Amino acid sequence: MEFGAVARRFGVGALTANPEVVAGGLSNRLWRMETDRGSFAVKEMVINADRPGFVTTVEVAYGIEARAYAAGGSRIERHG
Repeated sequence: MEFGAVARRFGVGALTANPEVVAGGLSNRLWRMETDRGSFAVKEMVINADRPGFVTTVEVAYGIEARAYAAGGSRIERHG
């Protein structure tokens, strides 16, 4: 993954350190990306991403998270 391109795509600033893998995640790889605008998490989907229905499942999960946020849960953002 080219993290400089990820940072530019999402407008989160310029990298200030090499991204580090964060432990956890069963179907993804999670990275900590430090930029001049803060610390950000980058999720890289690595399991089942090529299966039929995967995108739909992710969109449904996002909808659940968005409703949780609207009800006062943790902050989430959708880009793209």
